Amino acid sequence: MFSAVKKIAMRAIQKIQKFIELSPESVDAQALAHLILSLQAEADLSSSDLYKLNAEHFDLAMELLRDWRIDRFYKGRARAFNLGQSRPVNRGAPREPLKPW
Repeated sequence: MFSAVKKIAMRAIQKIQKFIELSPESVDAQALAHLILSLQAEADLSSSDLYKLNAEHFDLAMELLRDWRIDRFYKGRARAFNLGQSRPVNRGAPREPLKPW
């Protein structure tokens, strides 16, 4: 049962990596690999590259973008939290508690 749950929860990047391993020469695999490299490098990506993907792989690319965006959001929140925790303590007046997001 655990393996079935694990398969469902497979992230887009893992699905794409598996697809690229199985079909490295396909146009879709190359476009998805280019998408991954562009996201890693925070480089520009042509929307026409995504448009050329078949429907299944286009949906996978959108899933990857959603995962990437969520990861960046939480990394930004964690960074802001760490900055908030490291601010100097005002010894004079009591400090207001941090407000939740």
